Amino acid sequence: MRSIRLLSSKGLLGWWGYRHTIALMSFWAVAVSYAQRVGLSLVIVAMNDWNSTQKTDSEYLGWSEDHVHTILSSFFWGYIITQGVIYPALHVLFSRWVPTEERGRLAPFAYAGAQFGTVIAMPICGWLSSTKGAGWPSTFYLFGGIGLLWTISWILFASSSPEDHRWISVREKDYILKSLGKHRQQVRSENKHLSTPWKEIWTSLPVWAIILANCGQNWGFCTLLTEMPTYMSAVLHFNLNEVVLMGNDI
Repeated sequence: MRSIRLLSSKGLLGWWGYRHTIALMSFWAVAVSYAQRVGLSLVIVAMNDWNSTQKTDSEYLGWSEDHVHTILSSFFWGYIITQGVIYPALHVLFSRWVPTEERGRLAPFAYAGAQFGTVIAMPICGWLSSTKGAGWPSTFYLFGGIGLLWTISWILFASSSPEDHRWISVREKDYILKSLGKHRQQVRSENKHLSTPWKEIWTSLPVWAIILANCGQNWGFCTLLTEMPTYMSAVLHFNLNEVVLMGNDI
């Protein structure tokens, strides 16, 4: 254990390694996914002429209330096969990349991308939607372009494990593997397959408590994110800038 701590010192590994790059890119993955999620719920206010005070050069779509709710909910149906896998994938990624001594710092940093993406998306979408020559379509180009750049960067600079990374130093790779208690030869030589205890999982009260708690938290959180901008515009008659301001307060 003492040797592992020495390996992580500034003198040997420096203050930045590829495991930090993985954490940073994971942060941006979460941030962009939440920015795209929040952006749609806010931009849909600019798409429909509920308040004529926010005129732009963009075309108003004039969707009905049912149409708006269908569009907002469709994002979460697509979440099942797209962005919904981000958190489970990050759990597996950090179990392979982040030493146990550093998980308390790097993992929360990556997960904080959700709050960061939510906070920055609202003012950016509001500003672009009310800007002449840009309008609400520009928000989709912006966050879609950022997502595309992230994908290219991930392909070039990331990998599923330190063993598969092209440019990681031998010293950092050994540090990560020793910290996790497994060497490269041991990982390749072990072929044991442990069966998943599905019965014990689905009959566990703590598991169900976590499931119910997450369902309740996400129900309220997603309802506020998706429905509040539309409600404040169509019912309370707030303009777009006021919706952005209130949304950030929420």
